[in-house]
Amino acid sequence: MLLGLGGTPSGPGGPVTAQPTVPEPSSVEQVLATIQASLSNDRATRTSAETLLHGWEADAAPGFLSGLMRIVEQRDAVPEPIRLLAVVVAKNAVGSSWRKTLGTREWSRVPDAEKAVVREGAMQLLLTDPSDRVSLQLSLLITNIARFDFPGRAENLLQVLISAAWEVQLPPAVKLRVLKALKRVLQGLSSKRFVIEAPTPGAQLAIPDLSALSARINTERALFKTKLAECFAPLHSLLTQNTTTFIAGSPGWDTAGPFAASAAACLQALLYLTPTQDDLAAGTPDVLQAILVGCSTIQQGRPQTIPPIQADQWSELSGKLYERLAGLAIAYLDAAALPFAGYVPTFLELFVKSALIGLDAATVRAMRPKRRVLLVRFISKALLNPFYRQEWVEAPVPAGLPSNQLARLMDSRARAAHTNAALKALLSGPTCAALVEALVSKYVALSGEELEEWKEDPESYARTMEVESGPDADTPRPIGVGLLLCMLEHGGEGVAVVLLRLASALQQQQRTPDSVLMLEACYRCIGEGFNHVSSHVNFAAWYNSELAPLLNANAPPAPPPGAQAPPPPVPIGGGAAGGEQALLVAVLAARALWLLGVCGQELPSDMLGSAYQQCVCYLAAEDVVVALSSVTSLLGLLSLVLDDQAALEQLRAAQRAAAGRGAAGGLVGRVDAMQLAETGGGSGMGGDSDQQETAAAMAEASARVESRLASLSPQVTAAALLNCFGLLSRLREVESMVRVLQLVSVLVEALGERIRPHLGIIAAGLPQVWSRAEVLSAAAAAAAASSSLLDRANAGHKHSADASSLADAAAGGGGSGGAAGSRTSSGAVRGTPGAVAAGRGGGGGGDGNGEAGAVVRLHSALIAVLTHLVGKLRTVALEDANIRGVVFPLLKYSTRVGSPEGEVLVDEAFRLWSVTIASLPVVPPQLRELLPNAAALLRRGRDAAALLPLLEAYLLLDAADSLQPLAADMGRALEASIRSTAIAVLAAVGASASSAVGASGAPPAGGGGGGGGGANAAVAIPLSAETPAEAMAAAALIDVLLQLFPPGGSSTASPAQHGPVVTLVAPAMRAMAALLAHPAVPSAGLNVKIINIFEGFLEVLGRLWLLSPTTFPELVAGLDAAVVPLPPGGGGAAAAEGGEGSSGSAVDRLLDRWLTIASARFLEEIVGVKTMSMLGRFRRRMATLALCALLIAGCCDHLYEPRKLLRLCSLAVQALADDSEFSADQTELDSLDFTADLAADTVLARRLSITRADPVRKVDVHDCVRGVLTKVAERAGGPEAFMAALASHGAPDRLRAQLAAVLSGLRIRAGGVIDGEEPEDSADAADDDELYGMLPAMSEGGVPFASSGSTPD
Repeated sequence: MLLGLGGTPSGPGGPVTAQPTVPEPSSVEQVLATIQASLSNDRATRTSAETLLHGWEADAAPGFLSGLMRIVEQRDAVPEPIRLLAVVVAKNAVGSSWRKTLGTREWSRVPDAEKAVVREGAMQLLLTDPSDRVSLQLSLLITNIARFDFPGRAENLLQVLISAAWEVQLPPAVKLRVLKALKRVLQGLSSKRFVIEAPTPGAQLAIPDLSALSARINTERALFKTKLAECFAPLHSLLTQNTTTFIAGSPGWDTAGPFAASAAACLQALLYLTPTQDDLAAGTPDVLQAILVGCSTIQQGRPQTIPPIQADQWSELSGKLYERLAGLAIAYLDAAALPFAGYVPTFLELFVKSALIGLDAATVRAMRPKRRVLLVRFISKALLNPFYRQEWVEAPVPAGLPSNQLARLMDSRARAAHTNAALKALLSGPTCAALVEALVSKYVALSGEELEEWKEDPESYARTMEVESGPDADTPRPIGVGLLLCMLEHGGEGVAVVLLRLASALQQQQRTPDSVLMLEACYRCIGEGFNHVSSHVNFAAWYNSELAPLLNANAPPAPPPGAQAPPPPVPIGGGAAGGEQALLVAVLAARALWLLGVCGQELPSDMLGSAYQQCVCYLAAEDVVVALSSVTSLLGLLSLVLDDQAALEQLRAAQRAAAGRGAAGGLVGRVDAMQLAETGGGSGMGGDSDQQETAAAMAEASARVESRLASLSPQVTAAALLNCFGLLSRLREVESMVRVLQLVSVLVEALGERIRPHLGIIAAGLPQVWSRAEVLSAAAAAAAASSSLLDRANAGHKHSADASSLADAAAGGGGSGGAAGSRTSSGAVRGTPGAVAAGRGGGGGGDGNGEAGAVVRLHSALIAVLTHLVGKLRTVALEDANIRGVVFPLLKYSTRVGSPEGEVLVDEAFRLWSVTIASLPVVPPQLRELLPNAAALLRRGRDAAALLPLLEAYLLLDAADSLQPLAADMGRALEASIRSTAIAVLAAVGASASSAVGASGAPPAGGGGGGGGGANAAVAIPLSAETPAEAMAAAALIDVLLQLFPPGGSSTASPAQHGPVVTLVAPAMRAMAALLAHPAVPSAGLNVKIINIFEGFLEVLGRLWLLSPTTFPELVAGLDAAVVPLPPGGGGAAAAEGGEGSSGSAVDRLLDRWLTIASARFLEEIVGVKTMSMLGRFRRRMATLALCALLIAGCCDHLYEPRKLLRLCSLAVQALADDSEFSADQTELDSLDFTADLAADTVLARRLSITRADPVRKVDVHDCVRGVLTKVAERAGGPEAFMAALASHGAPDRLRAQLAAVLSGLRIRAGGVIDGEEPEDSADAADDDELYGMLPAMSEGGVPFASSGSTPD
């Protein structure tokens, strides 16, 4: 629950005022006409009206809500659909903008008087409206109001509802409606936020003001608890009276049943709002007795007083009442575990012996699923409750407890011990055996209805089973399995032995339909709980002796060698296809395949080939359920390969980083460097021993991968792909198709280059899938075009109702109580073979519903297949016409801005786009045709991190001409990316909102202000992973632009005269400089991500000023005005630690930060991580050349300031000492192999090739530094005067000697050795320490920096 302290200004000048997004409504008649238009069949009319409604809803415009209520009142004059939509819009408006909370910092424009009218009107309409649909939405409207206004502005809201439920004069149907509304309100209050408005919104708050607001909020919290407590007594009476009437079959029982159920639901929600470990509310024993008697009586059947003609009605009502009573019992267990402990054994007796064990299978299966779930959930929650564990009962008593607290504790432990004994009895002896058998037969075993669905609608059945394998499944079977897993975990070996004995007994029995279904259920339970039973089961032996013979006896034949077309499906099991015998064989075969996927890691490598072969053959089974089971099994087996490959690739990446392979220097290797720095440098920092361990781990992982892939022979791979595409042609549901495409994707990913011989099979199959996807897209578009706002509201309500139903089944606010009745973590993994592989295989994109969601998932799966295929085979894949015929249209479809599918698919499309363009030597026309989509994506401004690298690839592959129409959009996108980076960086260092505005030139996202304490308040917000990615993407694109199109013009030219590229990027580079010069950014304690962002920005700025130093004055002009100075006491962390030269001009701060970052070394560089060393040498050389260029051109007199000049000289000597190693770096980069080191990435190869002409590489750094020293010496009055000036400012002797040597024409070698010196002559540690001690210490997120040349302690 949050405390809001009022609005804050976005800057000097007063509070934020919400601006309307659309014109305000002028009258009720206009609102009514707009609602009517929103239901129009004309799309343009409907869209225009919906825009107005959404705007009024978001703005909460004065008069809008009361106008909606007036429309709802007109029962005779306004049709129900219009009234329904009016109350839906009112509900949404209250929910979104009734009163803004701490997160938004805006204040509602709804006047208090209008709020009161809406509150009272909604309550009155709830009691009088004849429409159930309208009244439902009214109850949701009241719920939204309660979240904000109860109890502060609507103190008696709950009591008004309860009083209406007791009102004699109201019809029973209305009173029941009121009780249901009360339940929704109580459930809604679980997300209640206490928001207290400041006396004057926007004003700064002093400590007394805060104290007063705190007291108000504490008062409201106390009132909240008091008003909730007052609800118990009337609800207790409603429940006990109506339950007694119902179970006795007394007159009015048909009304009493729903009343009792609703009262139980209200109490359940109330308990979750008022958890306690003290005493239960007065009257609770009577309620618990009513639950016990009510459930027991319902289990016994219909009372004699109810005639047979009403038996069905009684059965329906009793089932719903039982569910509510069981849910209420679970709520007591969740919310009041200790005071309820004394009742747990009695309820266990009721739910276990009387229900689960005592009732026959047919009776249990005939119950509603929700009731079956609740029976099991109570037992699971009791087993998982920590207060009922032996450890809590026997825990040491805290010393010094007062006598009354000690007595209460011992009493609670006595009750808990009684419950613990009852739970132990449940997990041992005859009760345990009976319960395990009951769960297997009544919950896990397939029912006759499910077998019928298997035959009639196999894909629907398979989808249901897949959903039941998920961790969030909330139906009887997975909940029953969850209880069994819970028993295995808490009951030790005894429960495992009971389960295995049951399976063994079933194996010995003659195969009848019932025994087969029981055996299949036992196999499932063993697989789900294999971690708990593995000490008793050797899976390899079980596979050899039973599972393999079962699968071999019925397996379809493999496709003949060299086959190019999928084989026809084959029936399994003998007998007539679809007969009972065939179905029973299919049931066991499907479970055996599932076990392979779940437990396949237990098989030795010499058995994996057989397992793969069997799964692949069953893909061609005529029984679709069995075929889809094979898909799941193969995904599970292949996930083992993917896991090993991922571990191997991680080890290889660490090895490459240590060796420096693939580090291109500068921005080319910056992203890898960022990752390396964040992970502490990988394995390269630990010396030879760590490298040996890495090599050993690589060898082990590589051997596992090779062993697993060797089992997947070329013949098996070809058969798998053929059978997959054959199965796809037989499927009609999208979810099934997605699953098969996931398998194809995972096969391609796992096999890599080994998939090349089978490219023809994939290329022949994908166009058919694409055609089906296009048909589905057209159908989804037509459905979306014809839907109205009311249709979507109804769909949203249905989704909410489904979620509410699931929440009720999960026992209210407690949910599943952290897996009460659900799988343990190990069980979840075991129960979903291939889940990880399927996630890697794609196809999970999109969270839409209905047709649109299906279309998204199918396209997502297609994108995943093609991304892996093109990524593995590169040009070879794209040379196939069929592959091209799918890739390019799919990219165009998935990158459309504005389409629901494109919005969801665009991130995955970027990956396919990136790997496609990197696989081609030139940009084909089809990729050029995507650029209009790219322009639209640039304009919406959400995808810069992914999109800017793609535009960079177009430039590198000589397609700059095609980017001309995008130039303006590119420039704006680059500037926006740098500005958003500045806002994020300043927020990360705790700078104030006003500082962020100044650095970026625009207000922070959301337009709000800073913290609740006023404009100067600042809280550091951690930098997201996306921020550095976007920043580096923008910097890299600018860097490539400058390299490909170097600026020209005379020495006196302005940026605008240096060519269109400089004009294009100048705003973005000015924003970079503004951030680097910002006084709020400290010089120490910066996060590693911020340091890398700064390095990237400085490299780009350095390149520009190296190529065109005359642009410096104009780019830095006005920085002092652009950067808002810190107010007294403001600036957060920056003020505390001190900015980089926070006094002085912005240009001074920029130069100081540049010199500091250029001279510093990562710890990884010092200890020898080669990648970081290469990047460090490039950084120092770039900075030296650029700063020297500024001095030579006379464009930066600030550099003549003595300390800056001294630091520049020190940096220059470092760059000179790096020269030979830098040359070796470039030679190594030139030797990188296109395939081995660059992964056949043409974009990366081209990026490296342009660096061969890079001035940073070509310019002789000694000549450059010598020229600068000569100029400075002349200005100082000669070399001797220059050296004397340096000495007067603290330059050590060694540095002066090195500079003098350079001036005389000598060169500085590695280690700072001057030509002609012996290496040991230059080793003057004292001089080094004196020099480098002048540089500010730096640290990155706890990783220390050492100044260049120093030695770590």
